[in-house]
Amino acid sequence: HIQQSFMPETFPASPDGRFTLAAKSLAASSVGGDLFDFVELDAGRLGVSIGDVSGKGIPAALYMARLVSDFRLHAQSAPEPARLLETLNQALAARSRRGMFVTFLYGVLDGDSGRFSFANAGHLPPLRIDAHGKVERLEDGGGIPLGITDGAAYGEQTVQLNSGDYLVLVTDGVVEAHNPGGELYSLERLQALLADPASGPEALLERVLDDVKAFSSGTAQHDDITALVLKWEG
Repeated sequence: HIQQSFMPETFPASPDGRFTLAAKSLAASSVGGDLFDFVELDAGRLGVSIGDVSGKGIPAALYMARLVSDFRLHAQSAPEPARLLETLNQALAARSRRGMFVTFLYGVLDGDSGRFSFANAGHLPPLRIDAHGKVERLEDGGGIPLGITDGAAYGEQTVQLNSGDYLVLVTDGVVEAHNPGGELYSLERLQALLADPASGPEALLERVLDDVKAFSSGTAQHDDITALVLKWEG
């Protein structure tokens, strides 16, 4: 799969164990459009991104390649999430092809304080799970997907993570997976599953992917299924 080559094989590790990460993308049979990426910023900060390019096949793969290279280029110079989305949007809108666009969420974790600031371009909201299993959708009124119109503005939200909190980011291939009866997996079902947080990001990630696969067994996988889990140890 072409797009797998754009995604990191290894994940950043916190030198003092303050955060742990896991992420995986299960590609559909055709070249899908999901991606995730990490970027290590200055002052112990970590950038995390997840996105879903519209369309499939080679055009989506090429679009994704440009997006990933733009992301890695601009993330160092535009550390604020909203500013980065505006920069990426300008670049993508300027050379938009055949109406392609991408939903994209970018967040920056401050490795000292546990503050997480994020901006959302039409993507599913991040889910935060506290140490007691309370699940919260971090809604931000999300902006429009990247690449549709130049000059789009994006808002930014900051949350303070507490020790033991998880952040879970997924693509719509998770919530729109369906069973043979046509029922969707749904964000509600995902939230119910997450209300019992596992022992670590890797275990929680596998539980999500296994549950989606079990739910939709007997149907063809139409879309990439991607999840990213971050745990703040504090």
